[in-house]
Amino acid sequence: MAHLKLEKIHKNFGDTQIIKALNLSINDGEFLTLVGPSGCGKSTLLRIIAGLEQQSSGHVFIADISVDTQKPSKRDLAMVFQSYALYPHLSVFDNIAVPLRMRLLNFWQRLPIIRKCIYGTRQQDKNIYNQVTEVAETLGLTALLDRKPGKLSGGQRQRVAVGRAIVRQPQAFLFDEPLSNLDAKLRVHMRAEITRLHQQLKTTFIYVTHDQAEAMTMSDRIAVMMEGEIVQIGTPAEVYRNPCDIRVAQFIGSPEINILGGQILDTDLISLWDQLIDISLACAKTNTQSKDSDISIGVRPENIFLVSSSTNHSKPKITIQGKITLIENLGAEVFAYISINEKGCSKEIMIRLSHEAAIGIHANQLIDIGFLIESLLIFDAVGKRIYSSPSNRNKKQPCTNHKVSRRADMIDVLSSQISV
Repeated sequence: MAHLKLEKIHKNFGDTQIIKALNLSINDGEFLTLVGPSGCGKSTLLRIIAGLEQQSSGHVFIADISVDTQKPSKRDLAMVFQSYALYPHLSVFDNIAVPLRMRLLNFWQRLPIIRKCIYGTRQQDKNIYNQVTEVAETLGLTALLDRKPGKLSGGQRQRVAVGRAIVRQPQAFLFDEPLSNLDAKLRVHMRAEITRLHQQLKTTFIYVTHDQAEAMTMSDRIAVMMEGEIVQIGTPAEVYRNPCDIRVAQFIGSPEINILGGQILDTDLISLWDQLIDISLACAKTNTQSKDSDISIGVRPENIFLVSSSTNHSKPKITIQGKITLIENLGAEVFAYISINEKGCSKEIMIRLSHEAAIGIHANQLIDIGFLIESLLIFDAVGKRIYSSPSNRNKKQPCTNHKVSRRADMIDVLSSQISV
């Protein structure tokens, strides 16, 4: 295992700045996911860690040792690529064995005929065989060792690529969107396999993806990248419930958060569609905003309810009437699109309902919806978070080892926002 540290990493391609003064610390045995939209620099950052790309400035440390001048082969990292990068003419066994043969056998021992005459070759071949078969058993590839990659499914090829990385026993594993070529059902299966593999190996995993479902379900921590910078880093639950930037709130969460326009009227008073909201009832300010400033108010689809079916909500709430324009029935849950036309402001929002709560609603129906004041996420005119729940604001920073808390966070958050 290894502790990785990045200090003031810059990367330019010509006049285009891809990564901007990025700092990141990744702990021993941690599963950290770099997530963000395409083009934000996450794959470039992974290649810089691996040594496949040279940073324009800054430093990369592995186990507190600078590796800026080290070749990729000397960094003791294993990378799993999006395209699998398997040798099509080699069997599964030989593909997995390649790193071991390069490490344990010298030039003469790798030659087809002469190798049999070199002392120690037989013993090294036995060691390689034992290690490959052990990894194959771990990944469920034992029955496939004699096959060529062309005769494997996408999921099997991906496991071979992972096996080739595991057999090296590196200090850390680097995954560059390894599941993007798989179908939806197989991605779900491979997510679980990679998570179990991390728990078994207890090795540092750095995982790059643009798929928030992968990031939320697999990670100890998530680093959200936007335009070459890490905007926020934390556990999946923290990033989802307490985003520090409107871009994070919009990117993390499926379906996407609803963003409404509002205005600050006074120290603890804001307006939404001319309805007054007393923020002091549920929130604490994190920085001061001037009176009459425009703000953005975010509310998650699952935090909006039908007023008629939620008479037991005793906490402060705000209600409004809208017209259902579209209903998407997913079986266990229902997405309803609501058109709001209030005080000359037209807006369509989405609400997420359980199957039971959605019984009886239909398109073109006028309904009253509501949401609790404490569920609001409020951002200033440039998208920075200006109000937060006191419980979130006073919460200690996340510990570096989330192996115990990750499962609870994952189940809690997924129950409210991830749908596959």
